[in-house]
Amino acid sequence: MKAVIKSFAAHFVRSGARFVLQRPWVKKRVRDMVTRVPRLHNYAMRVMFEAPVPAQYSLPIGQEDLSPNAQRMHRALKQAIRTRRQ
Repeated sequence: MKAVIKSFAAHFVRSGARFVLQRPWVKKRVRDMVTRVPRLHNYAMRVMFEAPVPAQYSLPIGQEDLSPNAQRMHRALKQAIRTRRQ
C-alpha cells in the first residue's frame, strides 16, 4: 500500500515539476516555498531526477531538410558510429 501511495505521489511531483519548469514566473515562488521544507525539497529532487524520460532516437525529418552545417555534422556522427562499431 505504501509503494502505491509513493508512486502516486511521485506522478504528481513529476507533473507539477514539469508545469513549474515550463513557467519561469512560477519557478521562483515554488522554489522559495519548497526550500523551506527540506524533506519535500529532497523528495522532489530525487523524484525529478529518477523520472523516466522517453528517448527520441531519430528525427522525423529527412536529411535533406537539414541545413548544410547540420548535414555535415550528421555525416560525421554517422561515420563516428560506424567507426566505433568496428
